Amino acid sequence: MLALDIQHVRMKQHATDKAQALQCLVDILVEDQLVTPDYIHGLTVREQQSATYLGQGIAIPHGTPQSRQYILKTGIRLAHFPEGVVWDGENKIYLAVVIAAKSDEHLQVLQILTRALINDVADQVKQAQSAEQIIALLQAQPASLALHENLIATQVPALDVEDLIWQATQLLKQQKMVECGFLSGLNLNSMIHLGEGVWSITSNQHVLSPAVSLVKAEQVLSHQQEMLKTLVCIASNEQLDMQR
Repeated sequence: MLALDIQHVRMKQHATDKAQALQCLVDILVEDQLVTPDYIHGLTVREQQSATYLGQGIAIPHGTPQSRQYILKTGIRLAHFPEGVVWDGENKIYLAVVIAAKSDEHLQVLQILTRALINDVADQVKQAQSAEQIIALLQAQPASLALHENLIATQVPALDVEDLIWQATQLLKQQKMVECGFLSGLNLNSMIHLGEGVWSITSNQHVLSPAVSLVKAEQVLSHQQEMLKTLVCIASNEQLDMQR
C-alpha cells in the first residue's frame, strides 16, 4: 500500500504555472528513480481529461493507464508550493501529491487524504513550513482508522448513488467495521462534494471500528446536478471524532 512519509516531501518548490509544476513533479519522480522522463506525457494528458484538484489547496496528479509503461517503481511524492499554482483556471494549489502507480493505488491515497479534505485545512496547507507539518496534517486520524486495499473497489456497476452507497457499505461490513443498521444512518442530503466527481458520506451509527471505504463507479453518475465518479464512505465514531 502507498504511504505518506516525511522523506518523500519536497518543500519550497516553485512553478509559475501548472505545466511547470507538472514538470517539477516528474523531475522529482525521475530523481528518485520511480519513472522515466516520458511520464510527463501521462500527467499532462490526465489533466486534460479531468483536473486532479481535490480541494483545500491539494491536488493528486497521476498518469493515465497508457503512461504506466514509464513507471519503474510504484511510489508517491509530495511537493509544497508556498507561492501556490493555479491548477484548474480558478483554484490554486499549495500541495501536490504526485502518484506513480501501475493500478488504482491512487485511490488508497485518496483514502488517506479524506480527513484533510473534509476538514478546513486550506490555510494550514498553504502556510506549512516543514515536511513534518505536511504529514501530520494529512494523517490527522487515529492509528486504528482502517485504510487498506480491502476497503477499495473500482469499476463498480451502479445505476445511481444509492447503489454506490450500498456497495461502499458492503465493503465495511465484510471487514467487520460496521454492523447491520449502518446503511440506514447514511443521509444522502449530507453528502459532501470534494470536487472532480468525488463525494463523501459519513455516519457514526452502528460503527464497530473507524474506517473509510472507497468505491469508484464503472460509469459516471449524477448527484445534485454534479458528477459522481468516486464515493468515500466514512464510518466514524467517538474515537475518530476526538481526533478532529
